[in-house]
Amino acid sequence: MASPVQFEQLEDLLGYCLENKRRRREFIEAVRLLPPEGLSWLLFDGYRLALSGQTDQARQSFLQGFFQSQDPELRARFHWALVSLDRAYPRPADLDEMCQWLSGALHDGPAQSLALMGPREMAQELAELARWLRNPLLEGQSLAEALRDLLAPHRPLEISLEKAPAQLEQMFYRIFQEVAENRLPFSPCRVSLKVWARANYWLASWSDEKCQPCRLPTVQARAAQLAGQARYRANEQGFRLQVRCLRRSSLSYR
Repeated sequence: MASPVQFEQLEDLLGYCLENKRRRREFIEAVRLLPPEGLSWLLFDGYRLALSGQTDQARQSFLQGFFQSQDPELRARFHWALVSLDRAYPRPADLDEMCQWLSGALHDGPAQSLALMGPREMAQELAELARWLRNPLLEGQSLAEALRDLLAPHRPLEISLEKAPAQLEQMFYRIFQEVAENRLPFSPCRVSLKVWARANYWLASWSDEKCQPCRLPTVQARAAQLAGQARYRANEQGFRLQVRCLRRSSLSYR
């Protein structure tokens, strides 16, 4: 039977698989060496099949695990893995895909404004696009400062942040940025942002009192790049998003 250490090592490795072919091969070979038993093995074997290009077999493994698992967290992992098979998303590490996205954004925004309205509107579009692309954490701002600037129009704002590794903080900023774009149009009266550490993982959360659901198309994908998970719900108590990432040494996040 596979040990918890083996599964923990595989989970650490999974976050690098999309961007590193050597790590992808290491992950695939390591899963092949595990004894085929248990739901955790089924989850990792589904990832192995997906990384090997065997999408239909991976989907079957994820479905099997989803229906068999009684543990809510493991069941959610199977669900997210299954959803990710059918979701195309740009990875920030992929420069070509980012350039493609930027090309489309410039064409659909400033170029159209220039053609239909004039240079003032185009300048406004370009300024908004530049603000969105800018990552203030790469310019020396702390996560708290960057979030206060991002949410400056919104008051009151509750922020409670523990210092996390730089790569995690950059990911949390982009996730909060996407949530803000989708939640602030509902005009919540109270927004609370938190980042804190537990024994084995980091947690980040957004909560507000508005019950309206919203689409967050890239949050799951961003979290998955660092082998993380994201959950969100909207009900009569309001909206809450929580992101969870394994806690590793700062040197592990690069």
